Amino acid sequence: MTNSSTVRSPSGWAGHDGRRSAASSSTRACGPTRVEWKHHFARLANGLAAHPEQAAVVAQQQAQLAPVLSASGWDDLAAIGAPLTLVRATDGYVSEAAAAEFARRLPGASVIEVNAGHNVQEYVPAELAGLVRGITA
Repeated sequence: MTNSSTVRSPSGWAGHDGRRSAASSSTRACGPTRVEWKHHFARLANGLAAHPEQAAVVAQQQAQLAPVLSASGWDDLAAIGAPLTLVRATDGYVSEAAAAEFARRLPGASVIEVNAGHNVQEYVPAELAGLVRGITA
């Protein structure tokens, strides 16, 4: 990640003096010799790597869901009656092109960009809370 800002760490997380770089926000210290990757997808991937038979079941389930997450997924989003807002992190995984496609396919939705990495709630929690309050007020 290119974002090198520093965020306040919860107790027990990797970092010096209660602080950590935003780029290291996906790890936690688990004792003096172990660092754990906390992101849920990494945990799932590690678990599946250890159990190939379960990985095959999950792969089949994902293949069945693929149509829902493609063309028909846009129809499902368009059918939602409540206001939709995409909060896009400038240094996250949703590209500018994907955000533009979201706005094109869902003209009633809004796209808000924040200067943050993938886990917006960890990079700029107060800003995100303010956005949610403003959207839901």
